[in-house]
This record gives sequence, C-alpha cells and structure tokens, in this order.
Amino acid sequence: MTIATFLEGDPAAGLVLLALILGLYFIPTFAARGKPQFKSVLALNFFLGWTLVGWVVALAWAVKEESSPRFIVNQVPQALPPLLCATCGKFSAGGSAYCASCGTSFRTAPTAPVLQDAGLCLGCGFTLKVDDRFCHRCGRAAT
Repeated sequence: MTIATFLEGDPAAGLVLLALILGLYFIPTFAARGKPQFKSVLALNFFLGWTLVGWVVALAWAVKEESSPRFIVNQVPQALPPLLCATCGKFSAGGSAYCASCGTSFRTAPTAPVLQDAGLCLGCGFTLKVDDRFCHRCGRAAT
C-alpha cells in the first residue's frame, strides 16, 4: 500500500499525514520555544529546513545550551581613614599626599626638633639637654 492509495479513499487521512509531516519538519522550532534564539531558528527552519543540512543546523541551534550571562563586578575602593596633620592638628582626606590646611607633606614623617646638648652633669657625667634643670640619672641640679 502506497501513500497515494492510502490518501485516495479518505481526505481526513491526508490531513493527518500533512500534520505529521509538518510536525516533523518543525521539530527544531518546537525545541527552541522559550529560548532567545527562537525567531532565528524559526526563520532558518522555515526557509532552509527542506534541505537536510538546514534542518540539522536548525535542530542543533535549537537544543544548544544557553551560555551563562557574564557579570562584571565593580569593586568600590575601601575608604581610607582620615589623616591627622602633626603640624596644624587638622584632618585631611585619607590617602592625601599633603595636608589640606597647611600643605605639610604626609609622605615623609615630620621630624621632632633636635635639642641641643647643654653639657655634662658634673656629678655622674650624663649628657644634659638645654632645657634640663636637673640630671635625669642622679638628680643633681644642672649648672
């Protein structure tokens, strides 16, 4: 029994066969439902599905896994604590190179003033500074 003799007697059988052929023809389109490439697969399947290569490419494209979206994460730099100026006593923004109030550089540590030697203690020989009134070692009055 051929398809022609099967379809001669019953027109409903012809419609069933046509629906079956169209269903098989559009398998790639049905597989792409709900995916971003649905319209592209439909167009490829409709226009080139009659070729075996077009149908296979449409099917492969329809069942292809979607690539996961790539996210770019922008990290906010951590805020640096404010800097206290040793010269003027005011705060400047963290990471600053210079004081916003007086212009003192934060890159180099401020140096403490160097006290001049006043001489030696007559009692123990300890080195005294200019502002010393008494020896720090023996307690004798500086002269």
